[in-house]
Amino acid sequence: MLRKQGKGTSPEGQRLNRGIAQKLDGLNAEMQHALLQQEQSGVRRPANTYVGKMDQVHQWLNNPSSDPTRLGERAIRECTDEGRTVAEKCSGPERSEILQLCNDLDKLADELAEMMRRGMAAATAEKIERKMEELNNKLQHAIIAQVAEDFMDTTTNLKQLEKAARAPPDAPNREAEFESKAGAFEHQANQVANTAIQLANAGGNTNKRLLDQIRQNAEELKEWTPQVSHVAKIMLDYGKRSPGDVPAVSVHFENMRDILEREDGHTHQSGRQRNGHGQVY
Repeated sequence: MLRKQGKGTSPEGQRLNRGIAQKLDGLNAEMQHALLQQEQSGVRRPANTYVGKMDQVHQWLNNPSSDPTRLGERAIRECTDEGRTVAEKCSGPERSEILQLCNDLDKLADELAEMMRRGMAAATAEKIERKMEELNNKLQHAIIAQVAEDFMDTTTNLKQLEKAARAPPDAPNREAEFESKAGAFEHQANQVANTAIQLANAGGNTNKRLLDQIRQNAEELKEWTPQVSHVAKIMLDYGKRSPGDVPAVSVHFENMRDILEREDGHTHQSGRQRNGHGQVY
């Protein structure tokens, strides 16, 4: 309106121009901040490995204001969740120590959030760094022990499943024996796969390609396991109801068995790679 009246350069017009410019600058700053928040919340996530999460926590503790999405805090929570999962397979003092470290870290994370609001976070941050390192060492030891135990013999249960599936039709307790062997086989195969995934997530190796391969092999092992049991059950049933079809089913089972053994071998081999500290799994 002022411009149309030829008053755009008048004191009133200049005042309005400055006001509009300030509003636009403020709006632009708000938009940039909102876009940054959206980008960070939509893209940045806790790392896949414990080592990666430790790095995110370290960055957060050193400069909390650079992490408005509290990625570092979320990384701590995921580390303690992973720690409790590993502890489930442990026993005695080792289990208690890992669980206590997880509880300590959760408590310190809560305390740190409060301290940050008061500007008094330095001491708590140092405690968290020490606890994270201590938990990492405990998890390394626990996972190495689990790998050694779970990967010691990965074929016996599969052989026993096959033997039960091929039992003669008149064998005593044939069905019950098969169910027992199938349950043991599936439990062990899934345990091997889960341990391999834990190794990839909480182990000390930082080779992303290797870790992704371990996860893939483990997931494929979990996928094939129930299929092998299913074909074994078909072979068991055909042995009693349709003996003439057993050879064809047997070939199918052997193919499935070979695939599973190959996946198991890949998982086993990957699981024994050296980690970032030179330890052999």
